[in-house]
Amino acid sequence: MEECYKCGISEDKAVLFEVITGDGIKKICKNCASGEDLPLVNTNIGHSPRVPTVYERLRRLSGIDNSKKPVIKTPNKEEKEMKKLVEENFNKNYKDNVYVKDALIENFHWIVMRARRLKHVSQEQLAQAINEPEVVVKALEEGKIKDIKVIEKVENYLGITLRKNPAKRVQEYGTPTPVAPSLNQQIDFKSTKNLTISQLQEMKKKREAEELAKKQRKIDDEMNEEMREK
Repeated sequence: MEECYKCGISEDKAVLFEVITGDGIKKICKNCASGEDLPLVNTNIGHSPRVPTVYERLRRLSGIDNSKKPVIKTPNKEEKEMKKLVEENFNKNYKDNVYVKDALIENFHWIVMRARRLKHVSQEQLAQAINEPEVVVKALEEGKIKDIKVIEKVENYLGITLRKNPAKRVQEYGTPTPVAPSLNQQIDFKSTKNLTISQLQEMKKKREAEELAKKQRKIDDEMNEEMREK
């Protein structure tokens, strides 16, 4: 059992500290150390050593050391500001690509969210993996998308299929599909530039009435066809 080299008190009765003497490193108690001008190896004077718990001793014996916790990197002020600017710029300039959306399966955003969670990755980690800003992943999981290339990268990383036609090349997307002209497009405003606003509104109402009449005729024809079949 270790003892104080000055007074001989044992370590079970007093806390001993290591000091450097002319004869090497010696043990000394608190009372004796206060009267000696010796450099300390152990500077815990005034503090009792912490006794490890039974759980800590068992954990040490089993070779498990949980004391080393993983260092979590917290974003600094500049990174936060940059992230905020990217999100603001994205939201300001965002515009849905309806042609891309039409090419995707229903509820594609739910499938992305579910696959990401099953893979145990956060939105930030997914964004890093596909080399896109985090705001793009957030928007995608809200059902917002404007670039088919993002879809392809997400499909590859999560191992899912979001496109109705996966065999279709990415370069083939984004081409507008011909659609019927709107009522505004049907009116030739160049040839009616001398008309008043009320006259233009009247023309638009007339066209809307014609469209409505066409739909009604179609419904009537379908009903008559059903009656004849009966």
